Parts: sequence; C-alpha cells; structure tokens
Amino acid sequence: MRHATWPAFPAVNLKQTALCLAISCMGSAAYAQTIPAPGALITNIASGDFVDRFGQTQIVNSNPVELTITEVRAVQLVRDQEQIGLIGGQISYPHTLTNTGNVADTYQLSAQQLLTDDFDVANLAVYIDRNQDGIPDDNIDLLQAGNLLALQAGESVALVVTAVIPSDRTTGDQAEFVLTATSQADVAINASNTDTTTVVEGAVINVYKTQSISTGPRGSIITYTLRYTNTGNAAGELRLTDVLNAAELEYVAGTGRWSNSTVDLTDGVGEDPANSAIQDYQVNSTPDEHEISVIIPSVPAQSTGSISFDVEVLSAPTGKIDNTADYQQLEGATTVKDTSTNTVTFTLQGVVSVVLNKTATGPDNVGDPDSDPDNLLEITSAAAGTEVYFNNYVWNEGDRVDNFNLSFVPTNLPDCATVRLYADDGKTLLADSNGDGLIDTGPMQPETSKQIVVGISSTQDCLSATPIIVDLTATSSNDPSVSDPVRNQLNTIEQAGGTDLYNSDNSGTGNPNIDDAGNPFITQPILPAGTAVFPLVVENLGTQANNYSFIADDDGILDPTSNANQLPAGWTVAYFAALDPNCTDLSQQISSSGSVDPAATFNYCAVVTAPAGIAPQDLDIWFAVRSPINGQSDILKNQVQVQAARQLNLISDQQGQIQAGGTIVYRHTLTNAGNVTEGSAAGQLILSLDTAQANGMLGTLYYDANDNGELDAADPLVSDVFDLGVTNGAVGLDPNESIRLFVKVEAPSSMLNGTTGTMILTATPNGLIAGLPADPVSNTDVTTVSASQVRLTKAQALDADCDGTPDAAYSVASIQIGPNQCVFYQITAANEGSEPVNNVVINDTIPPYTGLFITPMPTISQGTITVPSPAVAGYEGAIEGALGTLESGQSETMNFSIRLDPLN
Repeated sequence: MRHATWPAFPAVNLKQTALCLAISCMGSAAYAQTIPAPGALITNIASGDFVDRFGQTQIVNSNPVELTITEVRAVQLVRDQEQIGLIGGQISYPHTLTNTGNVADTYQLSAQQLLTDDFDVANLAVYIDRNQDGIPDDNIDLLQAGNLLALQAGESVALVVTAVIPSDRTTGDQAEFVLTATSQADVAINASNTDTTTVVEGAVINVYKTQSISTGPRGSIITYTLRYTNTGNAAGELRLTDVLNAAELEYVAGTGRWSNSTVDLTDGVGEDPANSAIQDYQVNSTPDEHEISVIIPSVPAQSTGSISFDVEVLSAPTGKIDNTADYQQLEGATTVKDTSTNTVTFTLQGVVSVVLNKTATGPDNVGDPDSDPDNLLEITSAAAGTEVYFNNYVWNEGDRVDNFNLSFVPTNLPDCATVRLYADDGKTLLADSNGDGLIDTGPMQPETSKQIVVGISSTQDCLSATPIIVDLTATSSNDPSVSDPVRNQLNTIEQAGGTDLYNSDNSGTGNPNIDDAGNPFITQPILPAGTAVFPLVVENLGTQANNYSFIADDDGILDPTSNANQLPAGWTVAYFAALDPNCTDLSQQISSSGSVDPAATFNYCAVVTAPAGIAPQDLDIWFAVRSPINGQSDILKNQVQVQAARQLNLISDQQGQIQAGGTIVYRHTLTNAGNVTEGSAAGQLILSLDTAQANGMLGTLYYDANDNGELDAADPLVSDVFDLGVTNGAVGLDPNESIRLFVKVEAPSSMLNGTTGTMILTATPNGLIAGLPADPVSNTDVTTVSASQVRLTKAQALDADCDGTPDAAYSVASIQIGPNQCVFYQITAANEGSEPVNNVVINDTIPPYTGLFITPMPTISQGTITVPSPAVAGYEGAIEGALGTLESGQSETMNFSIRLDPLN
C-alpha cells in the first residue's frame, strides 16, 4: 500500500447487502474454496518494540516472508453403498462427486466389476442427479467415454448409479463393483467407492431424501422428505435417523408428518393411536445437533410412503448445508440393510455485508462519515514527531467467510506525515493475504469482528492545523460492490489559511473535496493522440498573497520535492492562462499562477494529450496546486476515458532502526499482476530509489539474483528489469511472476541520533504494451538513527508432512506450500546497538488461511510467550513474545508453526 496519497474518496456507502446465488449443481466454488488459487502469495511480517536509553518506545518491523500457494488437484467421491434387491430387480446407489482441489478439473467416470464376488450386475450406468432426489435426471450414461463432468474448485454434483440383478441369481449372492472418478488433467488423481449388492427374498426397502427448496437466504424453511418404497414381496421394518447440525439448521417443532395420516406426528417418545402404524417419531436435541428418529414396524410389500418435517436455515459458513439420512431394514432382530440415503445440499443465498465503524461493542452504522457519529473517529491533537492511533472495527455481517480489502484515502496529509495500517496490536503492519495486491483483514468468519489500527505519524518539524482525514474503506472480496467506510480525523496538523482548487463549473469546491463520492468530478472524452481540456480555478483562502505551481498526477501521489507532472509514459499535460472560464480560447502557456491576492481566484486550463495508439480505458487525473511560499495545496480528481490490463504490485512498506555508521536491508517483492510481460525491452520497467527525503542516508537497490532472500555477492545493483534474467535467463517479468528487491540503507557515522530518513522504491513501467499504459508502484521505507538498534529478522522452513521438524534450514526465501502442509517461523530479535535495550517484545500473527500447529507448541529462547486461549491446533490470532532486556550484541528467537488449511 502506498502512503501519503491523494487518491479519490470512495463512495461513502452505508452498510450494503448483496445476494449471491448458487451457480451450478450443488454449490458455488466461491463458497467452498478456503485458500487462494494457485500462485497466490500469503505475506507475513512480524513486528517488535523496545524501550531505548531515553525511555522512548521504538517500533521495528521484520522482513516480509512469503508462502506461494501451489496447484492442488484432488477429488472426493462419497460414499460406499450396500444395497439389497430381488432377482431381476433394479437397484440404485447415490453418490456425490466433489472437486476438492483449488483448480477447475474434468472427470471421467468408470466402473469395474470385481472377480471375487458371486456375479456381475447388468445394465450398469451412472447418471447425473441435479435436483438431488436420488433419481436420474436424464439418460446420458456418464460411464460412456467422452461423457465428462467439469467441476470448478469446491464444486459438487450428485450422481446415481443404476443396475439390474440378473434373473439367474439365488438368494444370498453378492455382487461388487468399484466406481472411480479420474481427473483428465492428471490420471493419478482419482477417487473410488465400492458398491455391494446382496440378493434377498422378501422386503426390499429403499429410502430417498428430497428437499422442498435447494437455495434461499437465512431464515428459509426447508421441508425435508424421506420417501420410502418397498419393491419386495413381503413387509419389512424400517428405521430412519436424520441428524441436523444445530449451528446450521433449527428443527421446527411439531412439523413431523406421515403421508399415511392426516394427524401430525408428535416430537416426543411414542405416537398416538391415530398413527399406530408408526411406532415412534421423536426428536432429541442437544446444543450441537437435532436427531430425528423414526420407527415404522411394517412397510407393506409394493407400497410407498414418506416422512417429512421442516427446518429453518440458521447459517452456512461454507455456503452449503449437506444432509444425508441413515436407514436400516430389519427382519425381526436381524438387520438386513444398513445404509444411507442420497445427499441433498442446500445452497445459502450468500448475504455479503460489512460494517466498518469505531466501536467494539457492535456493528452500529447508520450514516455516512460526514453525518454519522459512529463513522467518525476524532483525535483533537498530536505532538509532532509522534504517531497517533485510531481503532477501527470491521464487522462481517454476511453469512459466509469473507476477506475484506482495506483501502484508505488520506485528505490534507502533508508530506511530513505518513499513514499505516496495523493489526490490533498497533505494531504489526497489515499485508496482502490473498495475492490480489491489496492489504486486507484476512478471512473472517460470519458474525465476527476484527480490530484495525490506523496510525498517523509525523516528523518533528511537521506543524499544521487543518484536520487530516483518513477515510478507511473495507471492501468484500466475495462481492467488491459491497463496502463500508469509516473516517479518522486528526485536527491539528495543517497551516492556517488554505487553498481551494476546483473546476470552473464549481465542482470540487472546498478544501478538501477531492472527488465526487469516489467518482471524478468531470470526465472528458479523448482520442488517441488527441487532447482534452479541463477548465480549473484556484482560490486563495488565506490572508496574504500566494503563488501556486500546477501539477497533474495519475494516482494522487505527489512528489513532495518536485512539482513535475507525474502522468503515465506518453501522456502529457500543459497549462494555459484562461481567456474565458470554459477555456474555449487559450492564452500563453504557463506553469504557475503568479501572485494571487487574498480571497481572489485564478482561472487556468489544463490540456491533456493522450499517447498515439492508446486503448480504451478510464484514466483518473488528479490536478493539484502547491504553494512554494507556505506549502499550502489542494487537489481534485477528474478523468479522461481510457482499460488497463497491466498491473504491478509492490510489497511492502517497512520501518526500522539503525546506528550511525550502520546499515539495514529492506526486502520487497515486485509482482506482475497483469496479463502481458513487463520489462521485456530496455527502459520499459524502471526500478528507482528516491532518496530525496533520506536526510543524508545512503540508499542502494539490488536484485535477489539467486532468490535466496539474502543480500549477498551474487546480487547485482538494478535499475532496469530488462537487464535481469528473471525466468530461466529470459528477459522481462512474466504475468504472475515476482522478483525480490533489496533496499540497502546506510547511515553515515556522523549522523545524529533521532534522524529519520525515507527511501521510496518505485517500479515505473514506461511506454505502452499492446496499446496499454501502466501505473508506477511504490514502497516507502522509513529508517531512524538510534544508539539503540534492534534488528528483527523473520525466517521460515517447510515442514511438508507436519511431523514437527523443519525439512530444511531456516531462510527468508519464498516457500511453495499446499493444503495440510506446515511451515515453521523463526523470528530473531538482535540488539545491534552499543547499549542494552529493555522491554523487548516480538509480535506476530497467524497468517490468513492457516492455523496454529501445536507440534511443537510455540517457544521462545528467553522470557515468556503468550498465545491467547485456547492454544489449540487451528487457532488464529496473535502471538506475543516478551524477551525483556537484550544486552548489546545479544539475540533471541521466537518459534512457532502454522498449517495451511485443507480445501473443503
């Protein structure tokens, strides 16, 4: 996430709700997939704090470490079936096929009749059962070559296998066959069930389960029906058991019904005389489940009937509610058949909803930040050189797991101040957990909340008095149209007076008033190599004359040391004095306003020229003014209409301490998130390190050529991606490919303690690829010179079989990981200063999509370690290690292990 920005305000939405419908078969892959897709990165950063010799608390971040999700193909087929049948009769076996991998796959079904049984069934076929009633939906036999089933990750489909018992069999004969589903991408990926048929005389009872609706919102009433048939030639006893998950379904009391009676069944033990054919229908409930039990002493031959009851849908964390009943057929005291019905799956119409507010007591949010006190968190003042913290709370008000992207829009943020997003400890920087390039909360269960800390820090000479506003927005990953903002306001950093920049139609008036509820104020059409003209007005709201430089920017990030325009390569902007408010006629070209009296205005025209051959897309342009006299500025957002398929991600901002004469290395990862190769030509993707705010510190930029995560002799200086052999010696950064960069910062030995230097690493894509431009991306590293210096290093090691022992030595290199694999983390705090430091604490969090693995439990080499209760496998949350005092040169470690969650 880039800081000190002026991008557009998002639309200030109230709590929003969207309904997500099931898309195919028995469920949507969006519900079932619990980890990101292959190639996604999970980034994790530890933090620490200590007290220096002056009694000041200092914060330090570790290097980031990355886990890369591997492609996993897996399939599940449930379940083995045991059926009985009469000679010459038809039998059926319900099954459910699920793609339990994290990529789409296609499957061929096959059946093998065993040679160790008494006979082979005839007319063996497999059919799809879309409505989940245990009966084939069509006559397409999926055993035939070429009749394939394509399933998305996490998607399921119901199947019915049918067969006939030959007429030459005798009672007691058994037939077995194996049903197999095989991946067409990798034939080694398959799953099988064994179905057994026994020839009997007398009763042959089958039970099929249906549901009245297969999709709906919370609160829906489902009628479950257990339909039974006796195709045999004698009566038999039937016993039914249906177990409901009490967290997902609530049994509706008094709704039990039997098709052969007009009188409702009772829920307690025993039935009244009107239902004497049913010996018992009872419901036993515990906090965890509702168990419905039915005993029908005699089901006549060649008869049918049904038992039904209602349930209310409470929740479905995975988006799906599966239900299968068990049943037994008895002859006297002998169980002839003990098996299960087909499975029915209810897909919850997912409610996607989020509330972002300032209170930990509940999801209160009834208005926009301009008027709703629940959406405005205000701090009156802060001392220069300190960091103030705002506690915001994200509430997942939806009914499924969601991951909320966090974006912030700072308004009136001076160059000497920085915004950061932390976890609830106010120390650990938040990162991107799912590889989409955006900071997020990590996965959140329904009806849970998470504290987010917004920090605003400033340098010691940062003085002003107009409120700094940081609008934080939480946006659902399940449905990006659902978001909610909260406003954080610091009142004391801004100078007196002010400046207002707006369009000549008066849109954008007010400082700040950057955009129109997230939208540009004015959108102008533009042709390739053509121009668009924006009439602008700057107004001096101060009490003395002022002068303004004109700036244009495509991302709202203004260089604090330069007034140069910062538009994408090929784009230009020129400024002209306005002869009329609409800029129908232009005067001479200018770069500044000249002197503007107090309460006076100055009209000018910004003429934007597009590159030749540019593809259609929407390009936001922030026009800004800045005073060289007192630094006052204002910015507004307009747009020219042009669709980018190029995107670069760079992670992450960092901060640390350094001694005078010492060095520190910050690790960054640049990822091509677009769909074309970047940097395949010289000058196409430039890497630069801006040291304008370094305050005398020296900075150099390196490429991790051997990809070991450590800066060593094999790593060259870098300024152009074209010069690097990224993939097998090839040039350029391919789509979804990443490279690691090192920013090395050195403080001269003469530098005073307390000096803070800022290095801005920027990857700048130049020119057009396939007719499209791309935006530069930046990270900011902040380094403070201190006699007390603690270095925090995070390393990791794979434990593929989760046996509690790392498979290799710890390193900072990226690790490939798949479901049910483990990773050990080791965080080292080293006192590299010349004096002891006190109250040293290491803070870390269990990364999203993973859980704590307690073999072994987390350990620390000195002091105490705290894992909030319960310290059990799968725990998600924070881990804190209190090291106490570290002498000069002393280092201590904290270790713990995590496991990547399996796919459903």
